[in-house]
Amino acid sequence: MTLYLMKTMKFSMDEKLGAVAPRDTSSNETLDFTFGDLTLNIRLANFLAKTPVKSGVDGVAYCKVVYYEDSTSIILGDDFLRGASVVYDWGNMEISLAQYNSKGAEDDIYEIVRDGPGASAATGVLTMYLKFD
Repeated sequence: MTLYLMKTMKFSMDEKLGAVAPRDTSSNETLDFTFGDLTLNIRLANFLAKTPVKSGVDGVAYCKVVYYEDSTSIILGDDFLRGASVVYDWGNMEISLAQYNSKGAEDDIYEIVRDGPGASAATGVLTMYLKFD
């Protein structure tokens, strides 16, 4: 994903910080994550952090996505979770995902019950990914 960001968002590599770009963190640009039929649009700003002045790259945002060339798994951490609503059902070893609504709308939260109405299992969801060319 870092290589994709660098190609499409015009990131450059900094010796100390890795991928950096003069990005506006108030931008509404998103990274889109697709799980079967569900696509979550996570703000790009979630994956950017302002560099400290002492780094010598004052005011430049850096990408907090780490890329390992030989890796075939993805860990979605707090940057992803800030843009998603996630419910963990430990009893059934399942998770539920939804787009986070930051607009202050009324909550629409329901108890998870086995075989709940309107719930469906994701199909065609990969557990590994192919390397980006």
